[in-house]
Amino acid sequence: MQLSQRLRTTRKAKGVSLKTASRAMGCAFQHLSRLETDLSFRPRMALLESMCAYYGISQDVLIPEAGRIPRDCYLKLVHNPHLLTAVRALKV
Repeated sequence: MQLSQRLRTTRKAKGVSLKTASRAMGCAFQHLSRLETDLSFRPRMALLESMCAYYGISQDVLIPEAGRIPRDCYLKLVHNPHLLTAVRALKV
């Protein structure tokens, strides 16, 4: 599923407006609207983490959909060159 579709579907299922959701996540209403309509890409990690908490979505689902790597995985990759080499070798 695309990030924009997941955000819009989840917000509507929760029964909240863009303004209510954006206020709860600490972002501008317009920014959330652009994310839901594919007019903005790659939100900050802090916002993604807020979205996960507010919507009850696993970070392992939402963060990769946003084109990001979860913070804990990133740190493991950065500090382990052998692991980074192994990931690059994957044929996915």
